[in-house]
Amino acid sequence: MNYQKSIQTGHINDPTLDLVMPLPLTTEPLDVFQLTGSRSDLAVNLLESVFAGKLNMELLPDFKTGKLLFEQQVESNNRTHLYGGHWLWFGFPLIQYADYKQQWLAPLWLWPLKLKAPAEADGGWTMSLAEPVSSQPNPRLDQLFREKLDWDETDPWWQSITSRPFDLKTFSELVNSLIAKLKIDSPSQSVSISPWSGEDLGLSKKKQLRLHWSGFIGSFPPAFPRTQERTEATSVSTEQTMLDHPFGMLSRDPWQETAFQTAASAPGTVIVGTGGSGKTTLLVDMLINALSKGERCLIVSERLENLREIQTALIGMGLGHFALLLQRAPEEAQLVRQLLIQAAKTRKKNSFQINIFTTRLQKLLDKKKELDEFYQAVNKPILGPYTWTQTVGLYLAAARMESKALLGSQLNAQDFVLAYDQYQTIYTQLSPCQALFDELKTLNHPLTVLNAGIFVHQDQEEARHFILSRIDEFMEAGEALQYRFIVAQNDYGDQLVERYEQQYRQFSAQVSRLQETIGQYKRLYGRDPLESKKATLKLYARFSDKFRKTLAAKEDIARAYEQLEANMKEQAIFNFAFVPEENRHILNQLQNNLASLQLQLQDWREQLSLSVQDELIRLSSKTVHADLAGYQVVGELEEALDLLISRINDSGLLQLPLENKTLTVPRRQRYLEEIIEKLDRIRFNMRDFDRFYQWQRHWFGLPGEARRIISALVKVKPNDWAAAFSSWYLHHRLLQTADSDLAEILPDLAELVEPLQLWRKKLIDQISDVCMDRRNDWLQKLKKEDKKRYEQLVQKKGKELPDDPKVLKKTVSHFFPALITSPYFLDDYLVEGEVYDRIFIDEAHILNADLLEVLKTKAERTVVFLHPDMAGQEMMNRIRRLGWPVTELQGNYRHVLPEEQVDEVGGRYNPRLQINDEEARKLLSLLNIIEETPQRTLPRVAIVCLTRSQRNLMVQYMDRIKKHRMSGVEKIQQLERNGMGVYVPDELPGLHVDMVILSCTFAPENVKDKVTLDLELLDTQYAPGLVELLRSRASRQIMVLHSIPENELKKLNRERSDGNGLELARWLLSIGTGDATHHIQPSEESQIHPLAQEIAWHIADQVRTDRLAFNIPFGPANIPMTVSPLRSGAARAVLLNGFLSETSAAAYEWELTQQQALRKAGYDLQPVWSTLWWKRTAQEAAKFSDEVNVISQEEE
Repeated sequence: MNYQKSIQTGHINDPTLDLVMPLPLTTEPLDVFQLTGSRSDLAVNLLESVFAGKLNMELLPDFKTGKLLFEQQVESNNRTHLYGGHWLWFGFPLIQYADYKQQWLAPLWLWPLKLKAPAEADGGWTMSLAEPVSSQPNPRLDQLFREKLDWDETDPWWQSITSRPFDLKTFSELVNSLIAKLKIDSPSQSVSISPWSGEDLGLSKKKQLRLHWSGFIGSFPPAFPRTQERTEATSVSTEQTMLDHPFGMLSRDPWQETAFQTAASAPGTVIVGTGGSGKTTLLVDMLINALSKGERCLIVSERLENLREIQTALIGMGLGHFALLLQRAPEEAQLVRQLLIQAAKTRKKNSFQINIFTTRLQKLLDKKKELDEFYQAVNKPILGPYTWTQTVGLYLAAARMESKALLGSQLNAQDFVLAYDQYQTIYTQLSPCQALFDELKTLNHPLTVLNAGIFVHQDQEEARHFILSRIDEFMEAGEALQYRFIVAQNDYGDQLVERYEQQYRQFSAQVSRLQETIGQYKRLYGRDPLESKKATLKLYARFSDKFRKTLAAKEDIARAYEQLEANMKEQAIFNFAFVPEENRHILNQLQNNLASLQLQLQDWREQLSLSVQDELIRLSSKTVHADLAGYQVVGELEEALDLLISRINDSGLLQLPLENKTLTVPRRQRYLEEIIEKLDRIRFNMRDFDRFYQWQRHWFGLPGEARRIISALVKVKPNDWAAAFSSWYLHHRLLQTADSDLAEILPDLAELVEPLQLWRKKLIDQISDVCMDRRNDWLQKLKKEDKKRYEQLVQKKGKELPDDPKVLKKTVSHFFPALITSPYFLDDYLVEGEVYDRIFIDEAHILNADLLEVLKTKAERTVVFLHPDMAGQEMMNRIRRLGWPVTELQGNYRHVLPEEQVDEVGGRYNPRLQINDEEARKLLSLLNIIEETPQRTLPRVAIVCLTRSQRNLMVQYMDRIKKHRMSGVEKIQQLERNGMGVYVPDELPGLHVDMVILSCTFAPENVKDKVTLDLELLDTQYAPGLVELLRSRASRQIMVLHSIPENELKKLNRERSDGNGLELARWLLSIGTGDATHHIQPSEESQIHPLAQEIAWHIADQVRTDRLAFNIPFGPANIPMTVSPLRSGAARAVLLNGFLSETSAAAYEWELTQQQALRKAGYDLQPVWSTLWWKRTAQEAAKFSDEVNVISQEEE
């Protein structure tokens, strides 16, 4: 990047130049050695002269350096003319800083310079110190050192220098202390001067700080405001200052009124508007209101032209003696003292009657409150940006299609408190949702069991593959497991049958043997001996061998029976009642018991299949017979089923997890079969997958409230889901926010406006009264605290005292409650620690965003005015972070552009010098043909060039003409006396002239070339909205000189999508064909008001639609709807609730003016009431139709 180009193009949107005041890192700086022809002795001599305060050096630079000096001179002269103050400085030495985000180079100290061009072609430049401007430290570095380099001392870094000018030794001590404190890398500890090396430190995590004993010459802001620490509150000294009201001297339009009301309470407000939207008018009216309430205000703008315009407005109203314009002119300090002395002599008039003023004001406030309540009731926003009345229109549109009762039967409106974005989301989703639902016809499709994540996170084909592959996998595993269950249960049943058969044979054989044993013993020994008691047999056994054998037989029968009983009880195949032990000696009873057991065994065997089935039903790992072979299979089956269920759940296939709560094997098998059936059903219904996927993907993207609403809509089956939802929800929203006391007659606005206009006649007197009270209070306080300064101020006899800066600043703040100045000079007369009530920042789009942060600390409340299309992205981002409300002015008070003329010069563009000499010469010739205005004066002219080099060339040509008294010198001098200047686009904001002559500069570089690529500079050097800026500067005429062939303009128009280059091409083409619009900003076609649209629909069967018209432009607003007469007569202008506007705040004076203008334009006013249309739509439609269909008696 070329250094000199950077210096010249550095404007207020360039944070590297005008905020921190560093210089770009480059290898081609304009430093002292370049001025002195690289001679060290001359450089040292220049430095010593600067410190001695006696610089007056003649320079003989080479051609290139001379050109750069001329550019610096033009740049600084323009800045002084536009911004005020002094802008050309010598900076020495240089501090270089780098960290991980940025690097910069900044001068440590600044000396004001004055350059004088050579009188002759071979002469030299004269460079001297610009008196009476003093040298100063770089005003930005103190805060920069604190933010970046942890400077923690209370005093600023330059505090040790108490007087200026100072010598090299004092300055050396200051720099060395700074080097030690901040640990700056410096090549030398003594003051010296050397060429700038162009070193680039590079970005790094570690902070780097280096001192260079080099000096630059360039344009720097003369000052920079400091962040204000609030240690003293603004005082209110008189009763009159307690007045609080929303009135000013000027009539506001609805957008201005909305901005005014917003700024009345917010700590910060941003008011945006294009050129001619009334920003400055509103600023002045807000200032008048603030002064009436006793507030002290700062009015800040970079451009002196804006500040002078505001001062002129105050002077025109009779308040100029309470406003002070500061521009850092050389004699400004003395002028301020004279103004203070003059103001101190001014006496308060006693004719103002505050009681009558406040009584009338209270009546105005009461009437305004009454009107505000009526207006707000129907214009309050209740649904995002939609007002109550607009919502009525939306409701009627929906209710035409579907009744509110449909959803009312299914849902409770109290359960649905939706924010506007939620309502919008649901409303916009319902129509596509209904279309998707119509393909499925159900919310309970078999595929709804699938996991939602499949439809949310996978595309359609991926989801299809996933589902089918998982189903196949689990179906295969499930069917295999099902077969294992079947086989296992069958094998287990077979084993049970075999076991039970074996048990039957065992017990049946045991019973039969016992029966045979009893019969054999009975035949051998007889019944009676066998039935004898054991003791008797033992007695006889001593004497008889027979009885001994009988006793042995008896004991054998007893043991066999006991063994049978034990085996039966051990096996527990069924319950049986054995003979009690005391009766077992009775053989008949024993034989009968065995016979009964045999029969029961036979019965049990016959029921064996049922027993096995019963055991299979109860089969589980806890009931399985562990003595059967392969009993472990039951447990394995249970584990296999649990594992399969776990796999299915973990796969993410199903929405709800499978849960197995069954215990027995058959039930587990049935549950497995249910799983298989579910999977099979999913696979079967995959034929609907394409439609179902779209539905589910949409469904899961809906909020919970929307799903509940859709579920209800499915039940009531309306034809239009969105309309059914809208009519239901909007009706209940209107019901919740309706005002029951809303009037239904057109309010008489004259009852407020006429007394207000009378009251305004005393407003200036009231402001003067408040301001004079503040002055007198301060004078009385000063008289008590510092009588000598009081006497000096009121010009009584006394000794002349040196100024006390704090007393001077406090006197300024009390004498001049409206302080008008540049942001750079703001601290000149601000008391440290004291803040104003309000600061108004005009043309804020040309300010640096960081400067806004500093300015907002100067007052309790901040009001920012800016052009939305010209504000940089950084500024808009900063405003968003601050969270300040943004209101837009939509009025257009500059309806017609000046006359536009174009002349294709056919010049060639020099890319090295960035000039177009043919256009410059053509422009000079045009100056000679400029004619006087009807007032017999020459117009004020602004010459605009699209490159700085072209601007400098024009200045050079005009200087040559004046110097050599060439042809046209008188016209140029006359135009300059009338305010002519030569500018580039970023110098135009705030400038208003009669005529603009534009040199487009860019052109082909030779006969065969296309238009130069340097055209891209229009987007890189200038903010968006260049063409609008150019077209809005002149009030009478714009003359455009360009050298771009028509085919190249058309090519630019085709190939570019946006940017200043495209806008310029379109503008030039439109002027050339005579189709240039004469409006600053063509308004886009407005949408028809929802209520007006519904009124038209409801009366369509009684009023011909060709009689209706919508959004008819009328002044700065649109009539929502007009109805032409049935045959002849006046058309009717439909006013919604009696008002033309629908902003958040009403401008009643403007409304009355518009109503009077409508009647004067031949309209009859037709007010309609939104509450009645909401409650009684059919009756109001009939009434409206009857009124507009009336035929006059003459027509009859």
